[in-house]
Amino acid sequence: MKSLINRLNNLTNSFIYKNLILFSLLTTIYFTFSLQNLLIAQNENNIALGEWRTHLTYFDAQTLATSPEKVYVASQNGLFFYDREFSNLEVISRIDGLSDIGISYLQYLPNIEQLLIAYKNGNIDFLSDNEIKNFPVFFEDAAILDKQIYHIYYLQNVVWISTNAGILEIDVESETNKRIRNSYQNLGENGEIIKVFATTIQDNIIYAATEKGVRYTSLNASINKNDFRNWQTIPSTQNKVIESIGSSNSTVFFAIQNEGIFSYNGITSNRVSQIPITSVYDISENRTNLTGVFISSETGIYQIEGTNSSFQVNKIENDLIKAPRQAISENGILWIADNRTGLITNNSSNFVSLFPSGTYSQNTWGFIQAKEKIIAFSGGYTEPFTPLNRTTGFYVFEDGEWINYNAENRDITSKPIPNVRDLVGATYSETENRVYFASLQDGILVWNLADDTFSVFDSTNSPLPHNRIIDVETDNLGNLWVALSGSNLREDAYMRKQPNDDNSSSWKGFRFNQTRTTFPLSLEIDENNTIWARLSRFVQGGILVFNEDEENTILIESVNSGNLASNDVTALKSDQNGVMWIGTPAEVSASVRTFSDIFGLFNGQDLNARDVFFESRQLLRDETITTISLDGGNRKWFGTTNGAWLFAEDASKQFLHFTVENSPLFSNQILDIEVQDKTGEVFFATPNGIISYRGTSTAAKTDFSNVKIFPNPVRPEFNGVVAIEGLTQDANVKITDISGRLVYETDSFGGTATWNGTDYNNTKSKSGVYLVYVSNQDGTEGFVGKIVFIE
Repeated sequence: MKSLINRLNNLTNSFIYKNLILFSLLTTIYFTFSLQNLLIAQNENNIALGEWRTHLTYFDAQTLATSPEKVYVASQNGLFFYDREFSNLEVISRIDGLSDIGISYLQYLPNIEQLLIAYKNGNIDFLSDNEIKNFPVFFEDAAILDKQIYHIYYLQNVVWISTNAGILEIDVESETNKRIRNSYQNLGENGEIIKVFATTIQDNIIYAATEKGVRYTSLNASINKNDFRNWQTIPSTQNKVIESIGSSNSTVFFAIQNEGIFSYNGITSNRVSQIPITSVYDISENRTNLTGVFISSETGIYQIEGTNSSFQVNKIENDLIKAPRQAISENGILWIADNRTGLITNNSSNFVSLFPSGTYSQNTWGFIQAKEKIIAFSGGYTEPFTPLNRTTGFYVFEDGEWINYNAENRDITSKPIPNVRDLVGATYSETENRVYFASLQDGILVWNLADDTFSVFDSTNSPLPHNRIIDVETDNLGNLWVALSGSNLREDAYMRKQPNDDNSSSWKGFRFNQTRTTFPLSLEIDENNTIWARLSRFVQGGILVFNEDEENTILIESVNSGNLASNDVTALKSDQNGVMWIGTPAEVSASVRTFSDIFGLFNGQDLNARDVFFESRQLLRDETITTISLDGGNRKWFGTTNGAWLFAEDASKQFLHFTVENSPLFSNQILDIEVQDKTGEVFFATPNGIISYRGTSTAAKTDFSNVKIFPNPVRPEFNGVVAIEGLTQDANVKITDISGRLVYETDSFGGTATWNGTDYNNTKSKSGVYLVYVSNQDGTEGFVGKIVFIE
C-alpha cells in the first residue's frame, strides 16, 4: 500500500486516496466481477477515437449495378449497397479505400466478380469482396483534358467506357490483369473529338450515342476503329444530341434530345410514340431474358418488349418512382436508382424505398452546434455578394442520424421549413432555446427547438431595414446580433435583439460612417461581448470592432492601427483565453496572427496584432486560412485550402495535418470545422460533402459525475486508444495495474485523456484489470475507475 501511495503522492489527501483502500480490498476478486458492471462503454452511435465516418447524400441515386449478393447504388456524392441476404444497407467511402468521390456510373463484371466504379473526373476503381484497386490510367493521361465519364457497357470480358473524349476500351479478362486495349478519340464525321454519352453492341456492331448523332462501326478485327472514316452516322440522327442508347432483339433504341425515343433495325429508324418526348437518362438492357429495354426518363420508367415491327410499351407505375435515373430488371424484380427516393425495389412484392441516413445535399457553408446537435447550413454566395440561390436548407446530426430541413420537398424524409434562400450563418440561443439562421435574401429564419416550429424575421415584421442577412451570433447575455450585407450609410448595418422579446422595442440598430462597414462577412463575439466583424476585401476589408455602447474602431494592416497581415481577413476565432485568432490568405507574409489587447481597443492605444510562430517560422505562412475552430482543450483547428491542421493551444506543437493524400478527406479545401463538445468528433465541411474524425479532446466538465471509459473491455482486435472522457480541464490521470504499479500518467485535453494501452517502455498491456485514478488540478475532487484488457 505504501508503494502505491508513493506513486500517487500528490493524491494522498484527496478523494482518490480514500478509494484506494477499497480497491486494494478488491484485488483478490477482480476476475469475478461482471463485465456488465464496467464503467460506461462507447455509445453505439459514436465512432472510436482516431476513426473517421462520412456524412454524405444518398437519397438522390444516380446509377446502380447488381451482383448475386449485393445491389450497389451511387448517389450525388456517395456509394452504398443493399445486402440481399441480410436485407441491410452499408456505406462504402474513401474510408474503405475508394480513391475518389463523385461517381458517374457503376457496372458489375460477373466474369471477375468485381464492381467497376467510374468517377466523373475519369478515375476508375475495381471493387471486390476484400479490396479496392485503383485503375488510374485514363485519369492520369495528361493529353486528355476533359475526362468526364458518362456510361459503361460490358460484354465478353471487355468494357466500353463513354467519355467526353471518346470511347475507352478496357480488357477485364482476369481479376488482376486489366489493360486499356484501345482509345477511340476522333469519332466526329471530320475526325474531330466529340462527346460520347453511351454505347451498345448489337450484331457485332458498336453504336455510340454522341453529341453529333448515333455513330457506329463493325467490331471485326479487320476494321480500324481508330480511323473516323470507318464510323458511320444513322442518317436521322446527324448533328443531333443522343442522350442514351441500348439494344435488344436486333433492335437499337436511342433517345434524341427534344424528339423522343427511337428504334433502329439496321435500316430505318422510327419514333416510339407511346413514350412522351422528355429527357431520357438511361436505356438499360434486360439481360436476364435478353429481351426488352427499360427507359428511365423525366416522366417515369417505360419497358419496351417485342421486335421492331411489334412493340409493347408498359409504364412502371408506383408513387415512390419520382425521378428515375436507371432501372435494372432481374427475373421480374426491379431495382431502380431514383433521384428523390434512393434505391427502389419490388424485391418483397411491394415497392419500397431504401437509402442510408445522410445530408440532403453535398453543399455545406458552415456549422454550429446546439444541445449536442451538429447543424450544417447550406446556403452561400460568390464574392462580391452574389447569392447562390440555394434552397437546400439545413441538416441536423444527432444520435448518429441526419434529419434534413428544407422547402424543396425532394427527399421524402425531409421536414418542411419556410422558403428562405441561402442560409449563410447560424447561432444557437440557449436562453431562448432557439436557432437563428441568416438568409442572404429572406431575413432571419427562427427555429424553436421546444416545439420544432419555424418563423421568419424580415423587413415586413421587424425593424430589419432589408432582408440581406449575412451572419447572426449570440453573446453570453443571450442577445442576438445581426450583420446585414449592403446597407446604405443611412441604414443600420448591424442590429441587436434582446432575448425572450420579439417586439420591435427589443431591437437596436448600429451604423458607422464608413462604406466598408456596410459589407460585413461574419461576426465573432469575444468574452467581453465585444463584436468583431470581418469586412469584405472588395470594399477595403479589415475588421470592425464595436460594443453595445457604440464604441468602435477599425483594424487594418497598418502598424499601430491593427497590424493585420492583410485587410483580407478570412477567419476570426476568439479562444478560451480571450485571444482573438485572425486568419488571412497565403499571399501575405503571415497567414495567422493574434490579438490579445482587447481592453485597449477603444482607449486610443496603439493596436497591433502579433505573428504566431511555430518551429521558428510564422505559423502556416504559406497557407490560406478558411476557418479556425477550437476543441475542448483550446487547441486550434485550422481549415485551409490545403487540408486541416491541429495545433496546440498556443500553436507550439503540431498534432495533425489531414489532406486528401493522407486521409479520407473529400477535398483539401476546408470550408468549415466544428468540434462536437461532448464527444470530440470533428466535422469537416468540404465542397464534396461532410466527413468527421473522432478527436481526443472534449469540452471540460466542472466535476467527475459523468466520466466514461471506452472501449471497455478492451478486446484483442482493438488497436486504437482508450479514452477517459467527462473530465475537468487539465485533470491528472494515473493508470496502475492491480498491484499498484504505475503504468501510465497524463493530463486531459479539455475533458478527455487517452491511453494507447502501453506502459512507459512501450510494452502492450496484458490481460487483467487496470485502475484509473483521476484528480482535478488542486486534488480536491477525484474519480476511480477500472479498465479490463482481454487477450
